[in-house]
Amino acid sequence: MNSLFALHCHVDDPVHFEEEIKDRKLIEPMNGRKELKYLEVLFKEYGVRYVTLAKMTEIGFTANTLVYMTEEEIEELMKALVELYHMDLLIGERYGIKSAIRAEKKSRIAWRCKGWKSCLR
Repeated sequence: MNSLFALHCHVDDPVHFEEEIKDRKLIEPMNGRKELKYLEVLFKEYGVRYVTLAKMTEIGFTANTLVYMTEEEIEELMKALVELYHMDLLIGERYGIKSAIRAEKKSRIAWRCKGWKSCLR
């Protein structure tokens, strides 16, 4: 059970955790709702839970900082979430975080290039 869930919700059913957060607004990141929304958009199709996004926002990560991180730094972030913040990152979540960041990096590179052939040079 997630410690954040245990502290704030007092609900035995973890399935309803995300509903509890949205209904009661229990997690409001220090950076504000705007940064959390950007992370929600970035990880929308990648299976990353709302709690994980809220924690990343709370400790100061934005969509831009994540995109410009190296693979090693992303690994360190996930390690910190597990070890320092006692979060249970699912295997699919780990792959989802990496995949979403890689996809966003590729789309930003493609957007900067006028044509895909000019990026290959």
